[in-house]
Amino acid sequence: MNLFVCGFCHATANLALRERFALSEGAAALESLCALDEVAGGFVLSTCNRTEIVADLCPAADGVALKRWLLDYCGVGDPVPEHSLYLLRGAEALRHVAQVGSGLDSQVLGEPQILGQLKDAVQLAVETEALSPGMHGLMQRVFGLIKQVRSRTDIGVRPTSIASRAVQLARMLLIGRDHSALLVGAGETAQLVGAHLRSVGIERIVVANRSRLSALHLAERLGGEAALLVEIEAHLRDVDVVISSTQSQLPVIGKGAVESAFRHRRRRPLLMFDLAVPRDIEPQVGRLADVYLYTLDDLRDSAEEGMAQRLEAAEEAQQLLEAGVRELLQGLDERASSELLRRYQSSAETRAGEVLGEAGARLAAGESPEDVLRLLSHRLTQTLMHEPRTWLRHLAREHPDALHSLGELDSGAGR
Repeated sequence: MNLFVCGFCHATANLALRERFALSEGAAALESLCALDEVAGGFVLSTCNRTEIVADLCPAADGVALKRWLLDYCGVGDPVPEHSLYLLRGAEALRHVAQVGSGLDSQVLGEPQILGQLKDAVQLAVETEALSPGMHGLMQRVFGLIKQVRSRTDIGVRPTSIASRAVQLARMLLIGRDHSALLVGAGETAQLVGAHLRSVGIERIVVANRSRLSALHLAERLGGEAALLVEIEAHLRDVDVVISSTQSQLPVIGKGAVESAFRHRRRRPLLMFDLAVPRDIEPQVGRLADVYLYTLDDLRDSAEEGMAQRLEAAEEAQQLLEAGVRELLQGLDERASSELLRRYQSSAETRAGEVLGEAGARLAAGESPEDVLRLLSHRLTQTLMHEPRTWLRHLAREHPDALHSLGELDSGAGR
């Protein structure tokens, strides 16, 4: 397996760059990705904090096609900062996927939502037949490793998600009276936000969504009200906090709507949290008087204040993860060597049968058994050495250290 990871994340790209590469249509992206000749299978992980392609490429591929595909598919023609787009291969790629799923590479260390998003991405690839059987099996083992990391360490104990941090910040800033909130969107993030809002005692919650049915389902769970996106402006007039997390490719709350709502607010402040990528709220809204707009990057800086409390757990989790990755890689190497030997044995048996057939024909034609045996020995030797000779030449050219280690192993076995 020639595993690669290519993409952007919060650690390498700011919000403005990340939102240019958000992939909302997962199935369409997978179809386009798997149409590449170099791609044997893969999946796409697109969240608020990252867009990554995880793919199994043909043996000769170097991953450059993944970079080119990501830029072309997202319609980004101009160059992006070189450091922002990463390309990882082999052990480094496998380690990265495990770190992401464990919450060790998240904006907020240890947050659990990313694991569900990673599982959803893999499941979509399975359903669309974009994932090769080998890669599917590998991801199941990765999920097993992630489960160990999160269950055997404290990395998942009382994690602080971006959603919970937004609600905590709202609670700190909203002082002295009953408050109401407007949730824009009804997906996983909105559900998490709604639960946090309830836990801090905000009783009136309005859920606005493109689909009224989805809004009704979440509103019923929260004991709130349902609304459509076109009704947002009316609700902006009287709520205290807005938390938006749709998957829209265009802003759903514009500066004009907020300005209009403020004609009825009598300068009452409005807290707004934009948890979407691409952003749901026009950036110009943050310049309006009495509006306090926070983006994902703002919340990340705020959440890092409590990072020190989780560093010890993260170090332990990283050590466990490293051991697990080494075990996974060893298993992959063993399976690859077993498959290589199986193919070699099959090839050798086929060629040996051909040589034996030729030898039988020569004997039947009256040639001396001694001459036929000499010819048989020579042909079999050449046949059985051809593939190992080719492999060793490739090893010497591409992995000289591995060839050196193989030589040491052979000399040690002879002592």
